[in-house]
Amino acid sequence: MQSPEIAAKAARIFDARTPPERSCWVTLETEFPEGETYAPEDMRLIWVTEENGQMVRYDSEPMTDFWERIGVDIFSWFVSKETL
Repeated sequence: MQSPEIAAKAARIFDARTPPERSCWVTLETEFPEGETYAPEDMRLIWVTEENGQMVRYDSEPMTDFWERIGVDIFSWFVSKETL
């Protein structure tokens, strides 16, 4: 944005509407709990969020059901890995 005032206001609105308990951090899991490293093709996405003041990890996208995840999987067939 070219206006510092508008950018600051947008940042404040975003921060107010996405507190830790309503948002997730997505990270790439690169190591097994034992410390061994995954092969690149075996790395997986992990969602981390805060629930009741505790950090919680999810192996699949939280706050979605089976059919929503299936829809995302199907949609992913049409996106090339180069665009990600």
